[in-house]
Amino acid sequence: MLSLAYDPSNLPIGVNESNLVIATWDAKAGIWVNLESTVKPVTHTISAPVPHFSNYAIFAYTRPSAFTVSNLLMTPAEAIVNQPITISAVITNTGDLSGNHTVIFKLDDKPIAMKEITLEGRGKAPVTFTTTTNVTGRYTVAVDDQVGTFLVKILTVIPPATQTTASFTVSALSIIPSKVNAGEKVTVSVVVTNKGGTSGSYAAVMKINGAEEGRKEATIAAGANQEITFSVTKNEAGIYNVVVGESISSFTVEAKTIYDQWFYIIAAIVALSTGIAVFLIVRRWFYRRAVAPSFGNIPASREYVLAYNQGLEHYGRGEYDTAIQEYSKAVNVDPKQISAYVNRGITYFVKGEHEKAIADFTQAIALDPNYVIAFYNRGLVYKTTGQEVEAISDFENVIRLGTNRNLSKKAKKLTDELLQTKK
Repeated sequence: MLSLAYDPSNLPIGVNESNLVIATWDAKAGIWVNLESTVKPVTHTISAPVPHFSNYAIFAYTRPSAFTVSNLLMTPAEAIVNQPITISAVITNTGDLSGNHTVIFKLDDKPIAMKEITLEGRGKAPVTFTTTTNVTGRYTVAVDDQVGTFLVKILTVIPPATQTTASFTVSALSIIPSKVNAGEKVTVSVVVTNKGGTSGSYAAVMKINGAEEGRKEATIAAGANQEITFSVTKNEAGIYNVVVGESISSFTVEAKTIYDQWFYIIAAIVALSTGIAVFLIVRRWFYRRAVAPSFGNIPASREYVLAYNQGLEHYGRGEYDTAIQEYSKAVNVDPKQISAYVNRGITYFVKGEHEKAIADFTQAIALDPNYVIAFYNRGLVYKTTGQEVEAISDFENVIRLGTNRNLSKKAKKLTDELLQTKK
């Protein structure tokens, strides 16, 4: 290992110390070859592993600052009049020297905002802007050379039709708590409303992972509603999908034993006998850290539920391609449902198809910009692929929204780790 000291006052103006490298002279090729180097700005030293004695020097590259824009996103992609729309993008300095850049946000070719940003060489930073409009239509957004669109429309309220017979709807599906240890009780509740013109009886059927596990009947007067509750206990760890009527949600059961500390020891032992087994274990390890969706009160068709549950079953058997096909069927049946996008994104993540995973999580966020699970899972993909700025941005959204305390804690820990590695 070769370690050299440098004087920061001798560096060219605008050079980021972290971008310094040690290079060795290749006499045969007649060129300097960069080595994998580690810079410690606090002690002003740089080190690199060297294979042999040779001529070595510290290089500071001085390409002028140049800026590019990526990851342009409008949230939400469809809004109603006067609803705030957040425009976000990632600015990257592809040069070696620090520099300033004016980011111009244009709406239908007219500048609506400007932001000044300063970045060190090879640095990245997110920028955001929020706008509203009271005029319906499709708008084109441009941030430098990146272009996107969003749609503004009027919220149409359709009055309910008058019913002369009993007519029931199921809503407000709630699962408390949403995460338990094996053997602990979960309470499932729904609100059944009679929107018809006469009193009637309704049989509420609770299905878990496609199998009926509870049934209760209630007589409800016209125009009234009633809460119906079920109790569930599961002894095996996993994600359980609950369907009552047209409402879908889920809960997670965790094993009581803590085995994460032993994972690396077991994986190392297994690696001595077969690399394939290690690959499968690691793939499941990543999936356990991805978070499956909670579907809340969004109604779904029976065709959607059937395709979605088929996807879960195929995933559980390790049939990832077939699981993706079933989730895609669900998306085609109802493209406004978030759950199939998120689970398909997780499956792509497990298969290593990171761009497709990011696309699915991004679509889920476009459908619901407050959906922290999609932000968290997309952040995991960004972290896995080394896109640290984008990962930090997603984890900070999880913390900012604050709708899931457990995910907020995990996002805070991951953000701290990423910020620590950037120092």
